[in-house]
Amino acid sequence: MKPVAPKRSELEEDMKTSLAHTFITVFLIFVLFQCDDKETKIDYIEPSCLNQISDTVQAKALIVGEWDWILTHTLIRGQASPQIENPETNGSKKLIFGAGNTVEIIEKDNPNDVQQYSITKSSLDSALYIYFVKTIDNTVNRGILKLCADTMVIDYSYNDSDGKELYVRE
Repeated sequence: MKPVAPKRSELEEDMKTSLAHTFITVFLIFVLFQCDDKETKIDYIEPSCLNQISDTVQAKALIVGEWDWILTHTLIRGQASPQIENPETNGSKKLIFGAGNTVEIIEKDNPNDVQQYSITKSSLDSALYIYFVKTIDNTVNRGILKLCADTMVIDYSYNDSDGKELYVRE
């Protein structure tokens, strides 16, 4: 007896089923590689405020006092996702700005450093810049300062890296 060739519709159904299984397998592999139990991804939404300070005299007066660190958002070229640090992951941090252009840095409730700071306004883009100078080795860090009555963002973005620190005052 001669073998009977499967009907065309049976072949089409087998191909569709095989293709569907292949698609589902590829999709599941993709999903599994996207999941990462070790890292919690948090979207960073930069806070906005009414009446952001744009004048250096006002900024120098308003910044004086205690600021609590809320989070740091860092994204470097080549990273798949930003790194988010906050008091839960790194411990508490406070900046206490004095009227005499000094800032005391408190980390995990312990004094860490006292630095000099200055605030200037850029003539190119009218942004406020804050400069921190370490007294130990005169290392200078510069960031764009976004300051409101109860919110402060220091943006350390440079070339291919993005680093923003968010502070609040209660």
